Amino acid sequence: ETYHHGPAFAPFHPSVIARLDSQDTQRERSDKLRVLVAFGTGDPGGLTHAALSALVETQEHWESVTVVVQPDQQDSDFNSLTASLKCPVEVVSAPSDRMGELMDQTGLALVSGGVTAYEASALGVPSIVLCQNQRELSRMEQFERTGSVLLLGSGAMVTQEQLVRSLTRLANDQALWKRMSLAGRQISDGRGVERISQIVMDLFGKQGAPAL
Repeated sequence: ETYHHGPAFAPFHPSVIARLDSQDTQRERSDKLRVLVAFGTGDPGGLTHAALSALVETQEHWESVTVVVQPDQQDSDFNSLTASLKCPVEVVSAPSDRMGELMDQTGLALVSGGVTAYEASALGVPSIVLCQNQRELSRMEQFERTGSVLLLGSGAMVTQEQLVRSLTRLANDQALWKRMSLAGRQISDGRGVERISQIVMDLFGKQGAPAL
């Protein structure tokens, strides 16, 4: 129940960590946003399809859409939805070692409450969050209080109307987008692995060197 429980110990992908040090200036947004859809390896709640359906309905706002998804999830419904998007669509196999690169190109992310939500916040990417389980929901409530995400709750309970409304709001409200981007960068520094390593080293130090 404590897995990835707090921002202090979230281990980021190396491709994301490599970009944190170069984030010296505020992220800028274009009139039309590039969207990243990434609901984790396996997407147990089947949230990718719901997100794509909402993106199709609001598609006049999007410059491009990138979907991180496993190959076995790319069924006929998935292909129909991506084909319905009139903007460029890139499909990336999950898990991806390109998350840092993809987020560099992202103006808005649709994610669940795992590490990707932490990484998006650290890089100043405003996110709409649909949680896969209660544990994710509990920790994303912390992020919601900071203002870095729009938390819609449990993905199984979210309606397309709610998704469309949230997408439209972030696409049209540039001031909100800017506040969310700034808030995310202030609460997450990407040093989780260093803190985890220090805890392990401290434990070994207390136990003493192993006998040979």
